[in-house]
Amino acid sequence: MTKHELYIRWSPFEPMIGLRIPLCTAIALLFFVQTLRGQIQNFPCDNNFYLVTFSTAGSVLQKINFDPNTGKEVSEQIPLSEPKRRISCLGYSVRDGFLYALDFDSRELLRINNKGEISNLGVPANLDKNLLYFAGEVNALGRSLTVIGRDPVTQEDKLVYSINLLQAPYYAGSVRILSESPVQINDVATHPTLGVLYGFDIRNRKLLFLGNGAVSSYAYPNIPQTFSALTFDKKGNLYGYGNPSGGETYDTWFRIDRSTGKAISFDKGLSGREADACSCAYSHLFTKEITPQEVLPCSEITIEYQLWNSTGTSWLGLHFIDSLPKGFTIQKIEKKSSTLGTVESAVGSNKIEISNYDWLLDENVIRLKVFVDDVPPGLYKSQAVFSGLPKMLGTRHVSDDKLTIEPLDSNKVEVKSAKTLKLQSQLKFSCQGDSAFVQAPLLADTYEWSNGATTRTLRVKQPGVYTLKAKTPCLNYVDTVKVGAAPPPLVTSIKAPKALETGEKGQVEAEIPTKGKYTYLWQSSGGLQLACNTCAKPDFTALRSGSITLLLRDEQGCSASASAEVEVNQLQNVYAPAAFSPNGDGQNERFFLQGREGSQLAFFRVHDRWGNLLYEQKELPLNQSETGWDGSSRGHPLPPGQYTFESKIIFADGKEKVLLGEFMLIR
Repeated sequence: MTKHELYIRWSPFEPMIGLRIPLCTAIALLFFVQTLRGQIQNFPCDNNFYLVTFSTAGSVLQKINFDPNTGKEVSEQIPLSEPKRRISCLGYSVRDGFLYALDFDSRELLRINNKGEISNLGVPANLDKNLLYFAGEVNALGRSLTVIGRDPVTQEDKLVYSINLLQAPYYAGSVRILSESPVQINDVATHPTLGVLYGFDIRNRKLLFLGNGAVSSYAYPNIPQTFSALTFDKKGNLYGYGNPSGGETYDTWFRIDRSTGKAISFDKGLSGREADACSCAYSHLFTKEITPQEVLPCSEITIEYQLWNSTGTSWLGLHFIDSLPKGFTIQKIEKKSSTLGTVESAVGSNKIEISNYDWLLDENVIRLKVFVDDVPPGLYKSQAVFSGLPKMLGTRHVSDDKLTIEPLDSNKVEVKSAKTLKLQSQLKFSCQGDSAFVQAPLLADTYEWSNGATTRTLRVKQPGVYTLKAKTPCLNYVDTVKVGAAPPPLVTSIKAPKALETGEKGQVEAEIPTKGKYTYLWQSSGGLQLACNTCAKPDFTALRSGSITLLLRDEQGCSASASAEVEVNQLQNVYAPAAFSPNGDGQNERFFLQGREGSQLAFFRVHDRWGNLLYEQKELPLNQSETGWDGSSRGHPLPPGQYTFESKIIFADGKEKVLLGEFMLIR
């Protein structure tokens, strides 16, 4: 090779090809390759959902989130490079940030980037092409795509395949479906904290669990809706995309209660004969808390690390390290919620370092006792680091101070002079108002109070001035505190409406005779649904009679409680006009049903006197004049006379009622 030649890799996607080319050309090509790589982007692990709908014409892929104020869908279409493919079994991989799916017709494995460009990875080895595949989910590690094979003749699910996504030929291993009755699982989704695979059985119309091929659905009832797609958000809320009345066209978003298996619709979306959804519902939280944050020299502090894992799986072989300031010595590891792996450094040092750390699902805790030596007064900072997660979850993470609102900030401990620690700030009264408590603001070897007490905490029942002398290996502390009259005990009551009607909204408010800062915890029973549990004046919706209870706390931690009963009149009245006049005068132009807000019409039909269907609408709210009947059929006005209607009303409390009636059309 001359000094002006260089061997390079011709393509970032093909094996090495040795080429002799001029150095300037090589540099230009390398720049071009890097530019291509930068253009091929993966999907971020954020709060977006990805929904693919398909029909005979092909597929549409959308990025979706929901407006936090209105709850409505905000969607953005991602143009597909091959839109005529019918795409199913959609899943998100945290390993590389791509979407993976199957071609419904060819059974080819597809990889999709965030520009909508589809890479055909071929039919996975060992995948049965004679089966149909609707349900899919990439596992939490991002290494395999789980799909469920359905017999096209019996329409029963037979096999669960796990398709290896790491390398060609993308082998598909399988296990048989084990279920007491035949199932048709339309989609599956993994809970981010529990790691449980949930699915929806469209044959029996119920939610289920799926583990190693075994189906469990005994805990869930049958429901009227059908879902073609399931997905979780980062908080573990389950969403479904389906049909409110069990039809075969899917266009509605639902929130699904995992505990009851029931669903509530909240928005409309793009219609399709089939649909599939996925998201990166996985997240994690790494916090560090130091208490107390203000200390004297020669004092003890507690450091607690909390590593919350909601990534759907445990992660093994991570690295954890935290270097504390000099003069901060770890005395012991007081608590650990799991095996720590290999402890490289800890007790007797100012550094804790753990290799091969296993980060399990849910909460992981490490708690240290640390001694602060005779160090100069000042502010001391530290921050922990752990590393080893896949790229899309962030390979390196720093701890966040749990006690501040600033994100990803280091923890601070202020070593203070004894003159700055005042006894008066430690004064508290009992909740009954019969005693006062003062705690020495430092750990000491001895405590000597002016009334003869020798404990760290002084309890007195008489107002007066009290002096403390405390000794530590580093200093002699002296201060006084003035104890005055105790405040009155905390009491409260609730101001609430006495009676409401079904679906009506109300508000409750705490009545507190004393001023101060309080925290609120509201709870409801029966058919009262609170909009907020921690507000000072929460709104609620009344479906059935029930009670509302308040637990009130003040700044000292004292509490008081109260409750109030709310009666709900469950008269579910629906008003149907006796006549209407679609004559163009702007009044009574349409025939529609009216009632309390929050009720829905499952269907609304109008017939002539011979029973012929003239007009039909489905899934619409009450009180919507624009969706009522305008007195025409197939675009032609109908003559005056008597007509009939039928409808099915779903009230705000979930109860249903079929309503029939007659009315007059007047011209």
